[in-house]
Amino acid sequence: SSGINAEYGHVWDLQRFSYPWPNESVAAIYRDVTTFEAGREMSGAGVDGAVFVQALNYSLEEAQWVLNQQRSFIKGVVVGLNLTDHTVLEAQLDTLCKFP
Repeated sequence: SSGINAEYGHVWDLQRFSYPWPNESVAAIYRDVTTFEAGREMSGAGVDGAVFVQALNYSLEEAQWVLNQQRSFIKGVVVGLNLTDHTVLEAQLDTLCKFP
């Protein structure tokens, strides 16, 4: 099908990364959510693709974690990078540009 699908969901690994949220106060969603699970749920809902918006600002590692999983439903990734240190920024962009 063609058209625009908008999907809001979460993908996170609570063991790998320290997120400020979710936490124990939202017990129903305080668990790992894999890209495999998100893709399955989106497909079941008729969603063809999604853009991953980084949960941890300035975390190149989180972006790499998602990109390394190479899920076809992930059509793009929004990554927060530190724009004030040009040397670090250039190295981070070089790293991210290695992904298709």
